[in-house]
Order: sequence, then C-alpha cells, then structure tokens
Amino acid sequence: MEQQLEPLSQQALQHHHQHSRRRNHKQCLAQLQCVAASDAVFGIFNRRLNSKGCLAALIVGFVLGVFRLAVDTPVSLHLRGFADGYAPGSFLWIVNNLYFQYYSLFIFVVSVVVMVAVSYATAPPSSEQLAGLTYSTVTVEDRAQSRGSWSRRDVLASGVVLLLILAVYLYFRG
Repeated sequence: MEQQLEPLSQQALQHHHQHSRRRNHKQCLAQLQCVAASDAVFGIFNRRLNSKGCLAALIVGFVLGVFRLAVDTPVSLHLRGFADGYAPGSFLWIVNNLYFQYYSLFIFVVSVVVMVAVSYATAPPSSEQLAGLTYSTVTVEDRAQSRGSWSRRDVLASGVVLLLILAVYLYFRG
C-alpha cells in the first residue's frame, strides 16, 4: 500500500509545481500589463508626459515585477531552503504573501508617479511631436483621415482578435 501512495503523492506534487509555475507566470504578466497600461492611458490624456517619463516608468515597473517573480519562484517551486517559505513577518514574506492584484496596483501607482515625476522634471515634448497623438491635439482632419483608414472588415477582424484573447485568458485562468 505504501508503494502505491508514494508515486501518487509524487504526481500530486509535480502537478502542484506545474500549477504554481503557471500561476507565477500569469501573475507576472498581469503586473507588467499594469505598467504598459499606465503609459498608454496617461500618455493619451496628458500632453505634458514625455518619452523619458514613460521609459522610466516601464523600467521601474519591470524591475518591481521581476523582483516579485524572484521572490515568489523559489517558494512556489519548493527549492531547497524555501520549502517553508520566508520567515513570517519578514519583508520577503510580506512580498511573497501579498495578493498579486494588490501588488499589481502597487506597481501601477509607482509607475504613474515615476512617469509623472520624470516627465515634469525633463523638457516637455514639442507641439509637432504631439500632433494627432493626444485627444487634445487631434484635429477634424485627423479624425476624418483615421475614419477613412479602416472598414467594417477591419472592425470585424478586431472583434475576432478580442474574442481570441478572451478565449486564451479563459482557457489559462487556472
């Protein structure tokens, strides 16, 4: 009986490790998406933000995401010395046990602060650089040109792509 239980427990442990790795990768992707979203959303609505601020936000957000991945991975893989996790109450234990969506929100806020601070500390982009890129700089001609550049087929293709993305998210939701 003991010989039969041991292989089953090994299989369960391997399944747990695979699930933990997949969960870690999904969480890391979600955290990095927050950084890209902050650049895109705030860049469209704020004329003062510039490429230096956006790049700084991307770098800081990436570093924070990689830090979280580096903290979580040894524990989730039960590597030697990390099978029991970090010492309760320590900084690494807090980072490791913080719900990933809260950490994503933290990365988003830090990225926005860095982007705004660096953008306002450096020279603003010129009006020529911004022409047609932010809501406040789009002209009637820009809107007409944009509307003339896509058709019903393009909208349908975009809908199909969105449905495929949704399908992938639902399939890998774990």
